[in-house]
Amino acid sequence: MPYDEDGDAIDLAVGVIVELHGDEPALHDRAVGRPGAFARLEAVIAKLRAAGRLPALACEASIRADNLDALPRIVGVAKRLGAERCTFIAPVTEAAQMAPLDATIPAVREALTRCRELDIDGHVRHQPACLLGGDAEALEATRDASDPPAFACLFASRCELSERCAGLPTAYIHRFGWEPHRLQPVLRDSPWPRDDGSPEAFAAWLALLGPAASRVTAVELDRLAARYRVDLGRGRSLVLELTPRTQDRPALARSRSFDIRYTKATGLGGPGLARVVETIAAAIVARDDGSLDLDPRRVLPPLPPA
Repeated sequence: MPYDEDGDAIDLAVGVIVELHGDEPALHDRAVGRPGAFARLEAVIAKLRAAGRLPALACEASIRADNLDALPRIVGVAKRLGAERCTFIAPVTEAAQMAPLDATIPAVREALTRCRELDIDGHVRHQPACLLGGDAEALEATRDASDPPAFACLFASRCELSERCAGLPTAYIHRFGWEPHRLQPVLRDSPWPRDDGSPEAFAAWLALLGPAASRVTAVELDRLAARYRVDLGRGRSLVLELTPRTQDRPALARSRSFDIRYTKATGLGGPGLARVVETIAAAIVARDDGSLDLDPRRVLPPLPPA
């Protein structure tokens, strides 16, 4: 909340956070939709500093299609105003303000370089960590609790950076696509979340299956799904899959936390397959108390028709 109802900076107990979207008045005023906002901002900061009520100053700058060239110069303005911190924030839902990654990433990295040159603490939000290179430490982790998710990434379940990087805003994906050839995921070389892929390493997940747990020969657990290979003997097997519970995706059954499906059934068919799967699904429904969960933020959102 960097402005009050009059458009002035808010005096915080530990300092002031202000929006700074341009290096000159016209650009900033257009971004906030208030003529004279830039001049008023400068005046309020000067007033607070003169009164000794400005222990610290931080600036937040949006990453917009119309201010990319200005981002490094905004850092200079922030320094002139006395800022100790500058955070560059990409839009999440405002698709019209977005620019493609090949334009935003160089501008953001140049601005972060300028922060270092001017001894300002530089940060960035809502940009993919894999493209920030040596500036990845400046990325503030995004925790997306939106429903439906506001972020997604094709590589979320396989990328080492996904614990702190939410991926791309879904509004960006709808406008520019998934960017599979531009993103540079740091691919995991071990199962998530443990190095031991044996069934015994996932005791709590195995317990969901009840008596059928003794038939599980392998477990694969990642941020998107839990998969169990179930060996039923005499050449019969299937893969049971649990994914975060939804209301609108096809599923054999739904427990408290999961959609339940099966794939790769071998040597089974007809009523026999139905009995086996329904028995296992019933065991999961009965045992799922909500204590285990996958990360629903990583489920890929549907795209609108082309």
